[in-house]
Amino acid sequence: MKTTKNFFFVSLLIGSLFTSNLFLQGQSDKSSSDNLNYSLQLFVYAGGDATICDNEDFQTQGVTTFTGTTLWKTSGDGFFENPYDLQTIYLPGEQDIANGEVNLNLLYVENEGSRSKATVRDSMTLSFGNCSVVKGLER
Repeated sequence: MKTTKNFFFVSLLIGSLFTSNLFLQGQSDKSSSDNLNYSLQLFVYAGGDATICDNEDFQTQGVTTFTGTTLWKTSGDGFFENPYDLQTIYLPGEQDIANGEVNLNLLYVENEGSRSKATVRDSMTLSFGNCSVVKGLER
């Protein structure tokens, strides 16, 4: 009985390896014949929504799973110190603060000859609060 169990396990293992090898070989053949690329999925993350005081700048926390070109864009009138850096500083504009919030968008930019297009994007909302200290409560 023990021999039968061992044989079944070894057969299962060899069959699994054989099937996996055929599958991978088929994927390899398919990728070369159909010009398909089986790489990691592209992923960008602009960070979670945040709130800062009206008079503060914001440190972005962008994340990506690839080494391509990324670009920060804003829906407001502020600007980024370096819009191509994942961790850069956003300096809010007067209209951003007056509106109470602004969207910050992180884009993966794919170059196609002389044109560029954003293929993957994520956004976060940056909100503003007054954050003034009430007199008498200062330390």
